[in-house]
Amino acid sequence: MLKIKIIGKTNINEEDSARKYFEEALGLDATYVPAYFHLGLCLRRLGQNDESREVLSKGLEHAKRKGDTHAASEIQGALDEVGDQ
Repeated sequence: MLKIKIIGKTNINEEDSARKYFEEALGLDATYVPAYFHLGLCLRRLGQNDESREVLSKGLEHAKRKGDTHAASEIQGALDEVGDQ
């Protein structure tokens, strides 16, 4: 149910609401890599680049620990983009 709410929020561009759902997801499971990725993107769209980098870096650590190379690659790409801003 939470996953559906998160996806719906990002599709209709309600960044503040989406941020709360991603943070809620991480509160329930601090190792849930997709929440780090999407929260990081959300923060970047909100112009909070420092916080975005911090969240994405944590997500990258979790993805590497889990051996999730696909997620790690996506998060690294997002980190590279936010690093340029």
